Amino acid sequence: MPASKKASAPRVLWKGAISFGLVHIPVALYTATTDHGIDFDWLDKRTMDPVGYKRINKKTGKEIPREQIVKGVEYADGEYVVLSDKEIAAAYPRTTQTIEIETFVPANGIPFVFLERPYYVAPINRGAKVYALLRETLQRSGRVGVARVVIQTKQHLAVLVPESGEPAVDVAAVLRERKCHVLVNLLSTGKDCVESFRQRLAGCGNSAAKSC
Repeated sequence: MPASKKASAPRVLWKGAISFGLVHIPVALYTATTDHGIDFDWLDKRTMDPVGYKRINKKTGKEIPREQIVKGVEYADGEYVVLSDKEIAAAYPRTTQTIEIETFVPANGIPFVFLERPYYVAPINRGAKVYALLRETLQRSGRVGVARVVIQTKQHLAVLVPESGEPAVDVAAVLRERKCHVLVNLLSTGKDCVESFRQRLAGCGNSAAKSC
């Protein structure tokens, strides 16, 4: 029997930080799922040679050189506004490589159907101790962090969910876009969770603080 293939390690999307207030925790964001599919190639059935893609003017049927092609958005029938690469880049959200926690809510306050795609989050560099404090505080309080995160070129509303066990890998689940406005109206301030974490973080500055 052929040897089974080893499962591929999660891919690092970026290395950045979890942040809220003055807290800054170095973390890495990893893929948690893999998309499987079949890629079809165009072939010449007579020779099985690959068939390439040509840039064709839809009106004239003639091939267009790459340097003559621009990007535009149709705002009326047959009417376009042309955008430069710089203008297109400026329209995307700024890539911060940061999970910016905006509030904390009860873990059971976010319906499962709101969740769309999971990602792994884990501490890096010297962030392990503070990350462990945040994780434990969330577990003790039964809360999750609601955050904004930019993945590739799109900003998402996400939920940071603490997981039990080792290694210290948690889940940042991106919320379904159409549900976000509903969730925002349900959010509580989560001040008690923030205050609890700050107190424990302050205790880490004391060498006698055994809980750290």
